[in-house]
Amino acid sequence: MNSLRRHILAGATMALGVCGVAFADNDCTLKTLRGSYVFTANGYTVVAGVAQPKSIIEVINFNGDGTLSVPAATRSINGVVARTPPGGTGTYTVDATCTGTIVFEGPTFDIFISSRGEKIWMIQTNSGTVFEGTSESFQSADQACGNETLKGAYGLQISGTRPAPFVAPGAPGFVGQFEQVLGSVIQIFDGKGNFTQIDNVKGTVAGIVPDRPGKGTYSVNADCSVTQVVSPPGQAQIVSKGVIVDGGKEFRQNTITPDAFMIMTVGRKI
Repeated sequence: MNSLRRHILAGATMALGVCGVAFADNDCTLKTLRGSYVFTANGYTVVAGVAQPKSIIEVINFNGDGTLSVPAATRSINGVVARTPPGGTGTYTVDATCTGTIVFEGPTFDIFISSRGEKIWMIQTNSGTVFEGTSESFQSADQACGNETLKGAYGLQISGTRPAPFVAPGAPGFVGQFEQVLGSVIQIFDGKGNFTQIDNVKGTVAGIVPDRPGKGTYSVNADCSVTQVVSPPGQAQIVSKGVIVDGGKEFRQNTITPDAFMIMTVGRKI
């Protein structure tokens, strides 16, 4: 029973922790869960006051409309292994705060969802159970990208050359002189085509303007290519094109206009 208590405490700690993750970006809908997920969980079924260990691994297909199916599942209860044939079904709910429920044919769960829907924390709510786990998405070839693929904060590294937009006080050179550029940027995407940013970009002629705010727009195509437009204060509009990789965790792009800008960018989700 001491082991059972430890699992209960661990589950409670996990639930409190993921609340912070889910509520941090409250813009979830039924469509946040779409595609195939692998569900793994461990815990106990309590029978006549005795905790029997239970584990499961299961594939869940979310349809993006509140319905789901279970094509495969294997579970072990008190050491007895059983495999569920395909054909299981269920329903789910998702609210704007990225919390919800899942109802299978019997078991029910409260769920907490990451802002982009790639991970779900689940705890069973049927009486006589102490059972929690996670579901993680595996992206299939037919799952398209969209603006929602980029959502949340990303850290960017940039490098390349450009015409200097100005000259740092006391520095040699002239406006328009080609300079080397290095920088770091934090961009926050809203999943709907808009972003804000704070940049720290240093040029060999222009020097650096620390913590400069900015904003822009972006568009993601189904093939995971991305176009980004940013208008830095006092500078010409900059258009970049690139590709999203690793299921939206990273993007890589280079400037398209102005023509004289030759800058590469790598952005990674924070």
